[in-house]
Amino acid sequence: YPLMQRNREILADARDARGRPLEVIELPHIPYFELDGEPLASSYPNFYVANGGVVVPTAEHALDREALAIISAAFPDREVVGVPSRVIAYGGGGTHCITQQVPTTP
Repeated sequence: YPLMQRNREILADARDARGRPLEVIELPHIPYFELDGEPLASSYPNFYVANGGVVVPTAEHALDREALAIISAAFPDREVVGVPSRVIAYGGGGTHCITQQVPTTP
């Protein structure tokens, strides 16, 4: 948590290439949950922005609704869809992670 607070401070002081301050949008933190006795975490910012939509990992937690509302406000022209992500988290990734390219070997 202290490291993330420091990251937030750095972002709050940062400027874009035109010198404008960045808008920092805070999302609720999902507490750890357990699956098969193993502690796991999901993260709302691990969302994926697609054509016309945003796919957001959820944890079947009371904070899911709040996080989806915040993300919807940030992306008013896109449909924001929450998807249960416990199984993905169990595999060590998140919604954004599983949408990335997978390199092949020659």
